[in-house]
Amino acid sequence: MLAARLCWPRRDLWLLGRTFAGLRQTAYHRRHLARRVVTCLSCGEGFGPLDPDGEREEAVMAKRVWQGEHVDAEVDGVRVLMRLGRRDEQQDAVYVGPGVVAVADGMGGHADGAAASKVALDAFAATIDEGGQLSDAATHADAAVRELAGGGWSPRAPGTTLVAARLDGEAVRGVWSGDSRAYRLRNDGVLEQLTEDHSGFMGAIEHALGGFSPDALHLDAFSCEVADTAGLLLCTDGLTGPFDAAWHRGGTLGDVEAVGDDPATTIATLLTDRGIRGLVELAAQAGSDNLTAVWWPL
Repeated sequence: MLAARLCWPRRDLWLLGRTFAGLRQTAYHRRHLARRVVTCLSCGEGFGPLDPDGEREEAVMAKRVWQGEHVDAEVDGVRVLMRLGRRDEQQDAVYVGPGVVAVADGMGGHADGAAASKVALDAFAATIDEGGQLSDAATHADAAVRELAGGGWSPRAPGTTLVAARLDGEAVRGVWSGDSRAYRLRNDGVLEQLTEDHSGFMGAIEHALGGFSPDALHLDAFSCEVADTAGLLLCTDGLTGPFDAAWHRGGTLGDVEAVGDDPATTIATLLTDRGIRGLVELAAQAGSDNLTAVWWPL
């Protein structure tokens, strides 16, 4: 069970704390749990990502890779929000590690979309833990997804997008494959898109992780300076899609009019005025897809 998949009642949180009181003095707790706090933003309670069965390895994974129908959490200052939308299954996944964040979106219509995004970020996280670079982690994630199809390829094989960013001194460096996006909110209030969708005719994804194509992994990179960046927004197309559609038709999104020369202007205005949760809730009401947004203040 993910630590912040749902807001547990306060009584359950108290019982959970009592159940694991004996772990608090162990070396495991000092090494893995004391340094990181997950906060449920629905009730304000802070708790370590331990599951009710006390499975330590699963607890570590729960705080590293998230995949839930409704997540609203803060991990080391990074906001993680996930919504199911009007879908039967959550196919998005999020990784939050020390100075690294990543978002994956399992490809709809392909086999095992949910498994593809989760397996990809598990492999990504393992490589980062071993000191690997973002490109190494993405390559290993691609290999892991291809293994779901037995190492071969098929047009319907599992696939997933990936967008990841890492704090590197005075700069942020990132990689992506697919149509999940990275934006930076500049200090002057402008939202700048750092990625370009790998999609073609009718929005079909041309590049992503997995064996849906015989081609090798296509990975692009981006970077920006921290000094003039207020924060990073990594998201799946479930967040941006409704804004893109509203802008193209010149209409409204809920009670918000499409403004500016592109959808990023509207998103920036909402992010500034309503915060990341307000932005996500508006997109979730207007759209139908799985929706994931990660807000990383810098």
